[in-house]
Amino acid sequence: MTCCTRSSLIVTGSLTAGQKVADPTGANSFVAVFDAQGEQVWKAQDDQNFPNQATGVAFGAGGAVYVTGQSGTTAAPLGSQSPSSSYLQVFSAKGVQTFDTQIAAGGANTSAGVALDGTSLYVAGVQNGHAVVTQYDVSNPAAPSLVATRDLGNLQGGNVAGIAVANGTVYVAGSTHNGALSAGTVTNPASGGLDAFAATLSPGLAPAPTDAIAYYGGAGDDHVSAMSVSGGQVWIAGSSTGALPGEPAIGAHDGFIAALDGATGAATYARRFTGLDGQVAPASISVAPTGASVLDQLGLPQGVVDGPVSDLITAATGVKAGDSFQIVANGGAPTTITIQAGDTMASLASRIAQATGFEVNAATTFAPGGATALEIKPASPAAVVQLIDGPAGADALAGLGLKPGLVADTQSSNGVTTLQNSGKPLYGLGLPASLDLSSAADVKTAQVQLAGAISVVEQAYQNLKNAATPAAVLALQKAQASGGQAPAYITSQIANYQNALYRLTGGQAPSSGLASLFR
Repeated sequence: MTCCTRSSLIVTGSLTAGQKVADPTGANSFVAVFDAQGEQVWKAQDDQNFPNQATGVAFGAGGAVYVTGQSGTTAAPLGSQSPSSSYLQVFSAKGVQTFDTQIAAGGANTSAGVALDGTSLYVAGVQNGHAVVTQYDVSNPAAPSLVATRDLGNLQGGNVAGIAVANGTVYVAGSTHNGALSAGTVTNPASGGLDAFAATLSPGLAPAPTDAIAYYGGAGDDHVSAMSVSGGQVWIAGSSTGALPGEPAIGAHDGFIAALDGATGAATYARRFTGLDGQVAPASISVAPTGASVLDQLGLPQGVVDGPVSDLITAATGVKAGDSFQIVANGGAPTTITIQAGDTMASLASRIAQATGFEVNAATTFAPGGATALEIKPASPAAVVQLIDGPAGADALAGLGLKPGLVADTQSSNGVTTLQNSGKPLYGLGLPASLDLSSAADVKTAQVQLAGAISVVEQAYQNLKNAATPAAVLALQKAQASGGQAPAYITSQIANYQNALYRLTGGQAPSSGLASLFR
């Protein structure tokens, strides 16, 4: 099995449509497990204390899943600077929580990651300002026991970015203002300010001659946000506000990648990069041991191409069971389409056709990359289908690759769009889902978009007005506008209309004439 991302695993409100949570607007941690075909095996959400956030996950023997993170200390909303507790949870292969314990409490405690080596589980984080590594014996996955703790010292406002275990060595990386952390021999000294660090520790966490720590930084503050280990090197990613060794500053807040050799302290690789307005904030790093290849240049991944892939909608897209959208056929009542756990694109297409009384043609089609997509069309050329978003947080349209709006067969002539085989005009305002007014340029763009929409409304009104006006009156108005004389037959028709109106109003017809009623 494989599991979801190792970065922050959080969801705002409920993870499942219709599920009630303690804080619908707050962050709740969750863990989800998927099989090799991409189908979800199980998921679990934790909203007991909040805000809470999962920050690391690892698989163990027998399909056990170990999750670490931090949560608030009460079942009531708290601010970002409030006390928090780091935790370790264990789930069975079937998604049953078998273990839940606090790692640290009493202050602002965070957990940065979890790593497994045989029956030894390591968790690293910040406990009351100190970088701390804990080791658990997971011989019994349902009941881990704490066997060792290593306090590396006060980070003085720094952070722990992650932990890894490789070839019998424990690696920890992060940022610190303290250039004298208790992590063994200093192989490269701190430069001052907020520096990156990479520490190598013995597997039992007891101080050993092989323990070493290397600092990396420059003139500014250097914050590490992610780490990985490959080939005995600690690879770190983060951001810097000043020059780095051999890497001069580009923007005000650049990103950087560096590989540190903990034993020698050498930076074996370093690269700096910047972004829009000189602001970059890297969030993760991954290392390919074999290096770059032509596949990278083509934008293709490495690995098995013809592996089994699930055709379930919940596996192939971000749509969840319970998500929904509405569909309206020919102006009728909206029909709600709810995604079911076993739905494929083909079964969903069949259900849409049946639910709309076969007034909608729904079928599967090929999408870019060989994927299967859903195609929706009216059953007849003169019909109109309307797609409507589902509820916030449970909308299926976007995940299915569809957009809200009208679906119809149309034709355009002289700037007027009409339905095929009916001649009924269609009008679209062309407004985006939201208008951004945050800058002067955005305001001007919004004004242009609104002006276009107003023009469409005016054209629609004029067309409706013309459609409700007798042809003889339109001809008279046209003749008057051109300064010419109306033909005799039109004048005769107008006179007949005036006589009829005179009788209907009891002899009080407007003196200005019938045509004035339509101006």
